[in-house]
Amino acid sequence: MVLSTAEMRAAAADVGTATGLLLWFGYLGGIVLALLVQVTVAHPLVAVAILAAAVVLAAPLAGRFPAARRGG
Repeated sequence: MVLSTAEMRAAAADVGTATGLLLWFGYLGGIVLALLVQVTVAHPLVAVAILAAAVVLAAPLAGRFPAARRGG
């Protein structure tokens, strides 16, 4: 859905760049979270708290995207 929104909002010449940046930041975020959890693996509560904090911080952003269209 994020990629579709980027495609609609970006200029035709910039769609590839916008898509690439979104994918890159998504991968980077996943790596950062994985490394943070790996560092705190001895403390499961801290690891879960890190993941929960990521969800809480990302949740308001999800509301900013238009609803997905259902059907064909």
